[in-house]
Amino acid sequence: MSKLLTGLWMTFVLSGCVSPLVKKDVTIEVHFTYPDGWEILENMNSRVGNLLSIVKKEPGSSGLCNFIWTENDEINSNLDDLVDIYRDDLKARFLKRTDEVQFTDTYSGEFNGIKSRQTDYTLSVNNIPHRGKIIVFIFKDNAFMINQQGADKHLNENEEDFCIIENSFRVTKVN
Repeated sequence: MSKLLTGLWMTFVLSGCVSPLVKKDVTIEVHFTYPDGWEILENMNSRVGNLLSIVKKEPGSSGLCNFIWTENDEINSNLDDLVDIYRDDLKARFLKRTDEVQFTDTYSGEFNGIKSRQTDYTLSVNNIPHRGKIIVFIFKDNAFMINQQGADKHLNENEEDFCIIENSFRVTKVN
């Protein structure tokens, strides 16, 4: 199972993001509002899942928010295992370009009122300190992973933007 998720994660990281997933005669749609100054970087789907990535578009700014989701019956629904999979993958990818990635222990949290498991992380990209958060949860029969990241110098404005994204997040099923 971890190979499936790691493969899905790497497919999305290397090739893009997602739109609604059609599977079992149900379309899953993820909706949220992103603030001015953000744009969709990639929107991709595959037979195993979806990826939607938004970034800040202004020169000199930083901010990234990735949404990955797949039907829950395709994966192990142990949230701590999902956090570990994404943590290990992120660590492996960033260690090639940074000195070190540091993660907090996994903790319980919420994403727009949905119970979740989360971990925070810090790293340096091109000698610029960054911090991020990985959030995983099961909602409407789908497993979600959200990765939020930005440079420390943009922390306050990114936090405000991430709150706008989170507070507007909703999922609908369309038959």
